[in-house]
Amino acid sequence: MNSDERNSQLKIYFQLVDVLALITGWSLAFLTGLLLWFAPIEKDVDIVVWFFGLLKHEWGKLHLFMGVIALCITTVHLVISQRVLQSLHHRHNL
Repeated sequence: MNSDERNSQLKIYFQLVDVLALITGWSLAFLTGLLLWFAPIEKDVDIVVWFFGLLKHEWGKLHLFMGVIALCITTVHLVISQRVLQSLHHRHNL
């Protein structure tokens, strides 16, 4: 295996990891948001252990954390695929 084939395989591997991380991050942010959307609305809901042993405000913190992680992964994804995005922009302007 020469270095070009190895670089090509590494590029494909990193693109796969990038896309999987992107899908996972946004899916978890969406899922925690959905759980918060359907959480019971009561005055003392923070006292009640709601789902997986977490309180509602803990789910809110988890949702915020997942959203920040998803935004960071999206930023990395855009930086990695900047060359592809520039070529698409160039084609659009022709």
